[in-house]
Amino acid sequence: MKKHLILSLLLTSGIAFADNSPQNNNMATASTAANTTTANPNLNSANNQHSSTDMSGMSMADMNMANMMYMDFGVGIGTASNWSSTSLALDAMTMGFYYKPGLGVEIGMGMLPNGNYQGNGAMINTYHLAAKGILPLAEVFSLYGKLGLGISSGQGNATGTVPMGMGMTMPSMTMITPTNAGLYYAVGAQFNLSKRFGLYLENSGIAVVPSGNDGGFGNVNQTTIGLEIRM
Repeated sequence: MKKHLILSLLLTSGIAFADNSPQNNNMATASTAANTTTANPNLNSANNQHSSTDMSGMSMADMNMANMMYMDFGVGIGTASNWSSTSLALDAMTMGFYYKPGLGVEIGMGMLPNGNYQGNGAMINTYHLAAKGILPLAEVFSLYGKLGLGISSGQGNATGTVPMGMGMTMPSMTMITPTNAGLYYAVGAQFNLSKRFGLYLENSGIAVVPSGNDGGFGNVNQTTIGLEIRM
């Protein structure tokens, strides 16, 4: 009788030990993880979305600028083809609207306030209406181009001579205000600090018609770096 009782106790202890073995515990853990994944189907989706976000925390979806207005302000250097020196260049004010993720339209004004024409001070104000196309290369970096109509309106002094008779002449100076229209163009790179702020580096110009001396100050070109504010 005692032998039967001892055997029963040993069998009971062995079964309990087997139930608490590491292998069974691992199987229980795996089963629990599987149940958790099944109960939370959005977990993998959230992880995948996080992996598509860059180190700055912004994704392509975050940088969708469709239906946003923007304003550009910049500073740099510029010149005109008939000037003898460069000038400070200002993107005084550019206002636009992104009506699609990669397309926009804008109007803008630029200034070259301190140029030199025929040894005299000169200035140019530029105006443009253009379409803007954007090529995203990363979540925070893109290239862009602009094309449209531009107007160049300048002011300066032209040096000439006035005949005095007997083959003699006298130097003269005449104020001129040349205004020309032509093709506006621009290419640039844009670095997005956030959805509402970005930095840009841009080269732009107006190819006026005509562009020679009869075109006043001629073609206008400027390179600027600036800030874009979006609303």
